[in-house]
Amino acid sequence: MKTVSSTYKKIIIMMTMTAVVVLLVTMVPGVVSVVIPRAVSETVPDPGLIEMSAISGTVSAAVPDEVDDLDEMQKTVTGELPEDLLEGLSEGLLKELSLREAVALLKVADRDYKIARLELENQQLNYEMNQARTLRTESRYDRLTGELGYLQAQNEFRQTARSVFIGLIDSYQELNFLAQEISIAERNKDMIADELEETRLQVEAGYSSRMDLMLKQREYNQAAFELARLEAELEQKEREFKSRLGLVEMPELTSQLGQINKIDLPEREIVVQEVLASSSGLEVVEINRELIEIERDRARVSDTPELEMARLDNQVELAGLEIEKAREDTEGHALQQYHLVEQAFRQLELAQDNIEQTEENHRIIQEQRRAGLASERELAQAELEFEQAELNRAEAGLAYLMSYYDLRDLMGEELEVLVDEILAQGEI
Repeated sequence: MKTVSSTYKKIIIMMTMTAVVVLLVTMVPGVVSVVIPRAVSETVPDPGLIEMSAISGTVSAAVPDEVDDLDEMQKTVTGELPEDLLEGLSEGLLKELSLREAVALLKVADRDYKIARLELENQQLNYEMNQARTLRTESRYDRLTGELGYLQAQNEFRQTARSVFIGLIDSYQELNFLAQEISIAERNKDMIADELEETRLQVEAGYSSRMDLMLKQREYNQAAFELARLEAELEQKEREFKSRLGLVEMPELTSQLGQINKIDLPEREIVVQEVLASSSGLEVVEINRELIEIERDRARVSDTPELEMARLDNQVELAGLEIEKAREDTEGHALQQYHLVEQAFRQLELAQDNIEQTEENHRIIQEQRRAGLASERELAQAELEFEQAELNRAEAGLAYLMSYYDLRDLMGEELEVLVDEILAQGEI
């Protein structure tokens, strides 16, 4: 007997599937549609259109166009991995690493993100299977139950993805800041060591007291301790950074945060409205109330004891109160985050004022040094103070920027948009 070709088999399977779908469509009145919850467009995969053709026509089942595919979203957030980066990753060795490349590595290296993504994919499959089962029964209760579980899975995925990507960006910048702090601390320690040696000589010559020597020795010990603390902190954070990206050696971090200036914020009322409109937490409690209302309506048309009906009435009222509370909490959270952004900008302004003061002091010391009125050590100290002021401003700028993006996140901005804007700040 001749074997049937694989192509012919595929044709037979496709025709069979088409016949089943056509039969289902004729059994269910109206248009066959699958409703995806509002927040799906934030983080959920788009299976695309499933089309099956037959002689009589074409039957299509699709999710909304605004639903993004997880793979596409991941590419948008992280970007494609360059070949040289893949080669370095396979060996665990990279000489240099930009912020954008570091974020790109997460999609192949971070275990938490992979787990959350697979769990969301499973929840989506469960949701789609549940929707297919409810096509014949037209059960709104079952459909809402599936939407509720799916929505909760989306929330968990978004939180995990945000923690992973934003957390890495913060770690990357913090490593840069620590390296600068160590450089300043090393030079400060060397200067104090020189002063300590001079004080010792003065004590031996009888020009200074032993108390002066003890005070200078304590100052040196504090500087040495601070340097050792910073170096230990850097070592620990580098270890965590390498482990997170699957690296053996620590590469040179080539991206530096650009100068952050004031960001124009919308009015508080507009921010609160957008936060409320995009809150998936509110949507969860709203769906929950509708499920309870359906349970109560079912109980009314059946032989339900009075005590059970009273309990269901209380549950509906309780669900309404939970919605009110959720709205108040969401609004309060939005206002609190708005306040944090304003406070972070005030800190940035103070850091900028400090830069101007230290810069002016450095300029004066330079002039005094040229005139022979200031020592080389005084000039070096002024330079260190100016560098420290610049570092403080960069740290304040990062805190301001991240608080602003936290607010944007509450307002429903897509994660990939936020990440890309932050990465653009580091490409200088």
